[in-house]
Amino acid sequence: MPRTKAPPPPPPPLRNFVIPPEPRPVPPPREMYVTTPPPPVLPLMSRTKAPPPPPPLRKRFHFRQLPNPPRRTKSSTWWNQLILRK
Repeated sequence: MPRTKAPPPPPPPLRNFVIPPEPRPVPPPREMYVTTPPPPVLPLMSRTKAPPPPPPLRKRFHFRQLPNPPRRTKSSTWWNQLILRK
């Protein structure tokens, strides 16, 4: 049986190891900021007013909403029409 190497000893525990803090991103210089005027402050009355309702959607007809076709009576069947025409 061939001799195998002994596994290396585990590394000694790190006692004074401190995780270095992540470098903070450097903010861009002030010249790069674009200054925009603040949004206009609306008066209090218009803030409490409800927004206008959305425009109504175009309604699509459902087949059950269509008017009922005239009911077929016995005299209006095609064979009765042929008999009545003679």
